[in-house]
Amino acid sequence: MKAIACIFLFYFIVFGCNQKQQIQTVKKTEISPFLKKFAGTYEVYVKNVGITEDSESYTLSESGLAEWKWFERKSGHIKSIKSGIWSADEKLLKITIEGNSGRINENFKIENENIGNESRMLRKVVR
Repeated sequence: MKAIACIFLFYFIVFGCNQKQQIQTVKKTEISPFLKKFAGTYEVYVKNVGITEDSESYTLSESGLAEWKWFERKSGHIKSIKSGIWSADEKLLKITIEGNSGRINENFKIENENIGNESRMLRKVVR
């Protein structure tokens, strides 16, 4: 009986500690200073294209969730909304959205507070 109790206690200590360490690791990942720094709503501008009737925006939350919207610029009428996730570090902002035909991944370089790639720029909406 003592042997069974010792095995149970050993198992609990070893696997209980590992689970606690995993939870602490996840919490550290969630508290990224870059998620906090770059959270907000961004309007998408396509390079070399003038202002159009419709526009896109990303809303990036501090939790790492992302929302993409396609809307009429003049009326604000939302035509489509899709959800996803995002992450960032000092040089790159990555957004993954579940689109109609599968996952859409966009990577944007961060340079001097400018966020963009070869064809698109993100400009933070200040309210």
